[in-house]
Amino acid sequence: MSGPVLQLNTQAGWRGGEQQTLHLACGMDGDRVVVARAGSELLRRACKEGLVVESVPSDRGVRGVLALRRLVRRLKPSIVHAHASKSHQLARLAMMGIRVPLVVTRRVEFPLSRGVVTRWKYGAGVAAYGAISNSVRDALMKGGVDGDRVHVIPSAADFGSIDATPSAKLTELDLPDDAFVVLHAGALNPQKNQDMLLRVWAALEHRYSHVHLLIAGAGEREAELRSLASELSLTRVHWLGFRADIIGIMKCASLFLNTSRFEGLCSSLIQVRRCDVPVVATAVGGVPEIIEHEESGLLVPIDDVDAMVKEASRVIDDRDMQGVRAGIREGMDRFSVNHMCTAYERLYEVVQSQ
Repeated sequence: MSGPVLQLNTQAGWRGGEQQTLHLACGMDGDRVVVARAGSELLRRACKEGLVVESVPSDRGVRGVLALRRLVRRLKPSIVHAHASKSHQLARLAMMGIRVPLVVTRRVEFPLSRGVVTRWKYGAGVAAYGAISNSVRDALMKGGVDGDRVHVIPSAADFGSIDATPSAKLTELDLPDDAFVVLHAGALNPQKNQDMLLRVWAALEHRYSHVHLLIAGAGEREAELRSLASELSLTRVHWLGFRADIIGIMKCASLFLNTSRFEGLCSSLIQVRRCDVPVVATAVGGVPEIIEHEESGLLVPIDDVDAMVKEASRVIDDRDMQGVRAGIREGMDRFSVNHMCTAYERLYEVVQSQ
């Protein structure tokens, strides 16, 4: 490639998409520059990794557009790779009239809105899309994106780092020695559907005296969810907040529950499978591409509390779980950082050859 690849992600916070951007930037060969919002967690972590970084003031408005446009003209990249919807739109505006290929990663399965702006945003100005799952690819194609431009490249987890991470101590929770630890990890928001989680837990806490639920995550619904837990008279729920040591906490768990209403893929499920923890999850979006029912985990319909209680009870009772436990780590190579980086590097080559 004649110039660096700009890895563009202007999100202010730190979630799965930002982790995937960092995985790709760290793992790919060749020159690359991480372009992130000034003051963002991604910028901080990219600097810590020793990557070349540049910042833009925001992901919208004239200042952001002009800053990115100046950056592209100065660095003369071979590819600009946008990793979020707002980054995608910012790049389309900033690169008007500049002949540099734009690659966009799409991580959500939402249908594309209709209208002139959407047709322009997702039109011929994007050379190729990386969809993190088949469900995301299908949503793009239903929205009118040519299937030849959509390439399924799953999100990844750093298996080496996961394998080397020790279990967390959790001494501050003062759990009994015989505690069966159930974990849920995710932002406390409507997507993750923790209402279902707490109603499932109400049944499990009533049925088993040794189970404890750990909820790792923060978000706008925390007060509302704590109120629901109180209303349900739950006594063995531990609110951990955001935890940087989530992998170590996963290794303490005997069961992972995922109750999402929608998921492009869900990188937490990749991580927890690598930690050899059984999963019961709602069969939404790209989740069945990570968890195959009765093969590498257990799946239930969305909002089906009774079904999740039933499958979780199988794991707690260790009933008919031999096949699932044997398959937890099988077929994981396609979710490795190396696989993702290789797939994107091939896509860059295809785009440049066009």
